[in-house]
Amino acid sequence: MAQINKSQDHPKDFTRRLLVCTDGKGKAVNRVTLATALKKYGLNFNSLRHTHATKLIENEAIPKYVASRLGHTDATITQNLYTHDTKEMQRSTVEIFEKIIL
Repeated sequence: MAQINKSQDHPKDFTRRLLVCTDGKGKAVNRVTLATALKKYGLNFNSLRHTHATKLIENEAIPKYVASRLGHTDATITQNLYTHDTKEMQRSTVEIFEKIIL
């Protein structure tokens, strides 16, 4: 959101592209710089991608649009590869079932 606001306030200084990892002006962050920063915390780009997809699905994002964000042509691929059985998903499933039977 901050980037969108900056782009509206200073359109000439802002590169508007659909990028995930950008600097303050909307330009792509160098891959090596990003990899080095992530490695400090025991992460890599795929761990961010996995978390991104999982959190969107957990929060009821439409799988088709999550797939699109990840560049997948089929939402089934996204659901099979980037989501897993988290405690939040288990809790949500229990709540849904309780609503059905109560």
